[in-house]
Amino acid sequence: MGDPVKFEEIECFKENLKKSLMIWEGSLKTADSQLWKHVKQLPQLVQSLWELYQTLELCQSSEKVIVGRVLKYLISPLDLKPEFIYGPQGFREDIYLIAMASKRWKEVLDQEIYERAGFYFNEEDWEEIENFDIDQETRSSLQDLLGVDALPGDELFLGHFSEEQPILQKGEKKIIIAGPGTGKTYRIEEELLDLLIHQKVCPESVVVTTFTNKAADELVVRVQERLTAHHKGAQEAHVILRKLTISTIHKFFYSIISNFHHHIFFLNGAFSVLDETQRLLFLFRKGFYELRLKDIYREWIAYVREKGRSYEFDLFHFYRYVGQVYDFLSEDVIGNEESPVHLKYLELLHSPSEKLSVDEKIIQTYPRYWKALQKEGYLDNSIVMSYVNALLDDVHVLRQVRQRYRYILVDEYQDTNPIQDKIFRKIVGESGNLIAVGDDDQSIYAFRGADVRNATAFERRYQGARVERLEQNRRSTPEIVRASQDLIKNNKIRYDKKIFTQNPPGEKPWVLVASKEELPDQTAQLLWNLKNQGLLKQWNDVALLFRCFNKRYEQYKGALEQHNVPFVTKGNRKFLCKPFNNGFIKILEMISIPTSISNRKRAHKKFFEDLGINDSQQMLDLIQKWANDFEQEKFDSLLDLFYEILCDVGDVLPDTCLADLGRLSSVIAEAESEIKSRDLKKRLSHFLSYVKAAKGAIEGPKEGQEEQGVQILTLHASKGLEFPVVIIADVIEGEIPADFGADVRSRLRRNLGGEEGLDKIEEERRVFYVGMTRAEELLVLTTSEDQPSRFLKEFKYKEVKTSLEELSSGKVKKFGRKPKKKPPFHASNSQLFDYEFCPQRYKLEHKYGFAGRPISALRAGRSLHESIEILHRLLREGERVTEDRLKRIFKRCWIQPVNTKKAQKEYEDLSKIFMRYAHSTIGKKNLKIIDMEQPFHVIEGHGVLTGKIDLVREVDSELQIVEFKYHQNKHPNMISYPERQLNYYRLAFPHLEPVLKVHYLKEAREESVKIYPMDETRRLIVNHFDNIVQGRFHARPSKSKCGICPVKVACKKRLSVDEPLVKGVA
Repeated sequence: MGDPVKFEEIECFKENLKKSLMIWEGSLKTADSQLWKHVKQLPQLVQSLWELYQTLELCQSSEKVIVGRVLKYLISPLDLKPEFIYGPQGFREDIYLIAMASKRWKEVLDQEIYERAGFYFNEEDWEEIENFDIDQETRSSLQDLLGVDALPGDELFLGHFSEEQPILQKGEKKIIIAGPGTGKTYRIEEELLDLLIHQKVCPESVVVTTFTNKAADELVVRVQERLTAHHKGAQEAHVILRKLTISTIHKFFYSIISNFHHHIFFLNGAFSVLDETQRLLFLFRKGFYELRLKDIYREWIAYVREKGRSYEFDLFHFYRYVGQVYDFLSEDVIGNEESPVHLKYLELLHSPSEKLSVDEKIIQTYPRYWKALQKEGYLDNSIVMSYVNALLDDVHVLRQVRQRYRYILVDEYQDTNPIQDKIFRKIVGESGNLIAVGDDDQSIYAFRGADVRNATAFERRYQGARVERLEQNRRSTPEIVRASQDLIKNNKIRYDKKIFTQNPPGEKPWVLVASKEELPDQTAQLLWNLKNQGLLKQWNDVALLFRCFNKRYEQYKGALEQHNVPFVTKGNRKFLCKPFNNGFIKILEMISIPTSISNRKRAHKKFFEDLGINDSQQMLDLIQKWANDFEQEKFDSLLDLFYEILCDVGDVLPDTCLADLGRLSSVIAEAESEIKSRDLKKRLSHFLSYVKAAKGAIEGPKEGQEEQGVQILTLHASKGLEFPVVIIADVIEGEIPADFGADVRSRLRRNLGGEEGLDKIEEERRVFYVGMTRAEELLVLTTSEDQPSRFLKEFKYKEVKTSLEELSSGKVKKFGRKPKKKPPFHASNSQLFDYEFCPQRYKLEHKYGFAGRPISALRAGRSLHESIEILHRLLREGERVTEDRLKRIFKRCWIQPVNTKKAQKEYEDLSKIFMRYAHSTIGKKNLKIIDMEQPFHVIEGHGVLTGKIDLVREVDSELQIVEFKYHQNKHPNMISYPERQLNYYRLAFPHLEPVLKVHYLKEAREESVKIYPMDETRRLIVNHFDNIVQGRFHARPSKSKCGICPVKVACKKRLSVDEPLVKGVA
């Protein structure tokens, strides 16, 4: 049996530490000479700890566990103040811990044993270190390591660890280069099914990562269908799928942190990952004061103006820029401790800020950003990757991850970034199996850190790796294939390919040439003529692609409207700039400052006019009423205010406004969940500051009707899609290729002394190539007479005119989409219940995006839910859970209410509920935790039912599925919800007969529910799926239903009820 702390680990850590000390002493100006005096002694302190650990091993002393903890903390890259973030300053806590431990051992150990270890500390040193600038919370956490109570991971130091695994044979490494339209997804299915069916590998050992959640969901469905067909039934397919890991890369990495969170010393309980919007809101809340970005912001404004870039909403772009800097540091710098960029980063941390550039000053704030995230239990996606990378440097974690995941299949490998590639290389090692799938010619995310060399250098990084090529394009005509290949072969960093197709011949790419000012009108005229002359079957067979949505997009949009060409825009970020939505924001501004209410302002009137109110005095009276109610604190949240406004403007909201109103409600809900202030007035002020800054960057709902309009997307958003006709707008020098200058990462890498970034033109050529290869039958490019793109010189095309006079209808076939199988519809169990409750409510919440009002029961339920999940995970892993640890878990998981007047009482009440459940569960000998938060996918009819099962357990050998509810809702329309939900879950266990139980936490009661026949449940699900796909969203009004509906104010069919708008009903 191997030791949990090995000699090789200690020696490796000491050697790396000595190298770092030499670099730091020679390159860093250490301001804290008092600390540096002890940092230089760390190699000797590590040796002393190791000798003491070995001595206590022979003596069988109980202090061995504490020595092991201190050693583990010292060599861990993820301690309370990681050195890769703070440099030498990060060892302050380490020295404090060793000093306090040595003081303890001098008292409790035999004098000879203590002196043999050779600690250099004396009374003066202990007093000096005791006065180090360390906050009380950190001191308490460090003192816990020196306590006698058991902690997670102690079993390692007591010898309760697994045998060393035998050396396995070398695993297979291969990369599959799949050109556009060559059946990449089908090949991934084939590789996965080969592993599961023919090689008969254990499903738990297989992980498949995708680029998007949508891709992961679609792959699950396709694999389940094929497994069901192979096994001639769904039973085996369900079992295999439950054991497989198919997820996005970020979710996979997050699962590693979840499974090994106790190796990260500063994660005491629950933690959540901020998405892009949440991170921006976090920066808005913390940036100026806690992160000290206020003065840097002023300098940044001058900097961007000097560079000739004028942003209309500077603050939003500033925080987005800051986020990009932080992502670069998390992914490219702090995990590369031996690189020049890391040393430069540490030098900047210790440099006076007066002489630094704007970028360097932002870099100096990174430790504050990290600390602010840690304090509130947050991670961002880049930090998740840096933590996983550091975790895998722990030999125990790495061994367990390798044991679990023997086969890794990575989709879109060309879009991985260096740290993701490094993580996969660590997990795979020599004996693991890696299948990478992608196309180096479609690597278009360099601005996010993606590096095409992860794919092109695959053979060099994995000795003996195989390269397979998929080269038959089944999507496009030979002319489109030839043109796209002629373009992309001009790139130097790529695999050579011979893409071909056996599809019938078609048209050469068309190029529409006009002046830049006339191009939008000419494009709209061309589209109209294609449809009018019968060459186009339907409008949604056409995609109009832009490099980005800028002012040119608005010009094209206006031209399409003028020529009566219907269109659907996906991904437009000018949502709040629309007059209707801007009018609503202006109303909120007047409510925030009642003295500004005036009839002279006009911006707010568009909101009222679109809702049928044209009287100016009525408008002012309503705004004054809302302002008075707001001043008198009649609202608990901004969403309450939003719905009160909708309630007062009229009984019926026009259908044309529903999509915008739904999106407005979700924008408010997203912002309010992150803007944490006790004062509603401050919350409104923060929200208005956010939307003012982000006004030109918040994405809106789809514009138009998808079934009838030309699809408008960016080139990046079109990746993975295909259309019979593709029009790429403005293939003009400066637009395609875009003249954005160096991206943030490339500039930072260069300024920090790192390697030069990749060729920007090659990246732009790949972006253009992706757009060209979306076309199935016809590719149209628009360009200007005086500024044609350099890319147009690289392939053959045919110039056309909008009149299409030179084309004979007999030579040009009709362009249009062939009938294809529609992808299955996905819905969660709660969405299906919403549809059953009232189809109109489903439409408003899930199609238009109306956010429900903040509900105390839901917030309380989530706090308890996350706490209980962590408890179950610890119990399943066999860890000891102390009273103090339970308190820390709930404290971290508690979601503080937006209105915090009653926060303390709510915290105490919920804490008691959690502790009561924990005490009733811990120590049950007949209980076995099998899984928690177990995802499932059930294919029924034209849809896929998705969800997560709260708890799967065995009690006295009886399999039970348990759903947790905060309290029992006795409303007649809600009482059957847990019963229906659990019967949906049961479909994931077709071969078993589990007992279905619902646990009401507030009442501390658990009861079994009625089990429906499976055929009856399936028929119900299929019926709901069919109705949703067919668009049957009729209302089912009743006083009881309308009384508790969270979005009733947007419903035409709602019944008037005596009770007020409900603020706390699920």
